[in-house]
Parts: sequence; C-alpha cells; structure tokens
Amino acid sequence: MKEQSKITRRGFLKLMGAGGGAVAGMQFLSVPGFAEILKEEIAHVPVVWIQAGSCSGCSISLLNATSPTIQDLILGQVIPGQHISLAYHPDVSAAQGDLAVGILDEYKKPDKKGKFVLVYEGGVSTKDNGIYCEV
Repeated sequence: MKEQSKITRRGFLKLMGAGGGAVAGMQFLSVPGFAEILKEEIAHVPVVWIQAGSCSGCSISLLNATSPTIQDLILGQVIPGQHISLAYHPDVSAAQGDLAVGILDEYKKPDKKGKFVLVYEGGVSTKDNGIYCEV
C-alpha cells in the first residue's frame, strides 16, 4: 500500500508564503487531514449579514473597499490567527431559496449563540409594530 504524504501546519504555511499558493492548494486538497490542518491553524469568525430597509450602500462600500479589500477580509487574517467566514450575505452568497434560509436557521440555534458576528445593514422598520423586513 502506498504511504500517504502528510504535511505539518508550519510546512503548509511556509509553502503558501513562498508563492504558488493557488497551485499548491489544489494539490493539498487530496492530502488526508488537510481541512483539519487549516481549521487548527486559523480560526474562523462566521459573519451573518442581514439587509433590512436599505439601499445596499453598506454592502457596496464593503465590496469596493481598498484597505483592507474584501479579499483581505475573507481570505486573510484580520486578527492574528483568525479570518472572516462570510456565512451568509444576501448579495454575494451563492446560496438562495431554501438553502439560504437554512443557513439563517442554523445560526438561530441556541448552540450558535455568541459564536458568530451579526451585521445588520439598513434601517429598522418601526411602522405597524415593526412587521416589515422580518426574518
């Protein structure tokens, strides 16, 4: 039986820092335990972004920012050892329909309390006892 190759977290980070990250990353997808290596090394900060009564200006500003860029926020480390995981955003998420609602439902569960950042974009509707823009 062929021996499976392993890489340490330190070795992976050195390799990625030396360039060729995208090409090397594709090769590492087949390495057993690859996801666990990354999970242990960099903590994810899940973000659930909800839009209410808004013009999407906050989202546009985020996507057009130059320092840090949206790529820096999602792929880089904003806080040493941590990076943003955009769990849900109505404009940029690939999820839609039942899948998107399922993501939101997941973050309503009691075990998720205090384990994600909620970004609320737009105004809070108060007319008619606030029945508008409900999730």
